[in-house]
Amino acid sequence: MSERLDKQTERLDQVERRVSAVEDGQTALASGQLKVNTELDTLKHKMDDLKSRSRRNNLRILVQEYRDTEDTRTSGHIRAKMQEFQETALSEVRHMGKYAVARAYGKGDRPGKALANLIHPSRSTNLINKTIAADGSILIDPEDIAARFREYYQTLYTTRGNPKPNAIKEYLTHIELQKLSESDRAALGAPFTLGKIAKELGSMAEVFEVLMGHITWFNRVQLVFGKANFLKYLSTF
Repeated sequence: MSERLDKQTERLDQVERRVSAVEDGQTALASGQLKVNTELDTLKHKMDDLKSRSRRNNLRILVQEYRDTEDTRTSGHIRAKMQEFQETALSEVRHMGKYAVARAYGKGDRPGKALANLIHPSRSTNLINKTIAADGSILIDPEDIAARFREYYQTLYTTRGNPKPNAIKEYLTHIELQKLSESDRAALGAPFTLGKIAKELGSMAEVFEVLMGHITWFNRVQLVFGKANFLKYLSTF
């Protein structure tokens, strides 16, 4: 019995020693893994730092190249000039606004004159910028324009052509004009008579009928004689 107990005790001791060895190995392995993780983190930080340094270095190179090659065509220079122009224009507008307000206050209770002064620049001008010469060319010089107007008005009322009777008669012979017959000439030269006037009025009875509502004299005649009697009277001539 005692021998069996001794053997069992020895086996338990061996098992405990093996378990202890395994635990020691696990502890060593865990510490080694932690060390490896720490080293990996350190390497990662170093890589990130190197990348950051590289980017900053590249940026410095680009900035230096931009400074070395900068000229008046770069976008930065153009933006600066545009900003300068906008500030100048805004300052000019503000100055004009203050000047306009000062002029308005200077007029006191006379707003009409202030408005007249404000709209004065928008009025049309009588200045002639250009004109056309006799040969068809365009004149833009003020002296040439003045000379052209002087020439025009000097010749405006000047007699042109040949005023001789023979030349006028020769010119008219080539134009076909309506000629009067002998009867037309006799009628034009004959004196007016009451019978002739009545005859002409009788031939115009229809015209008088159309115009009767618009002529005051005929309206009065209709009231006295009647429309039918008046037309009948005219048709007897």
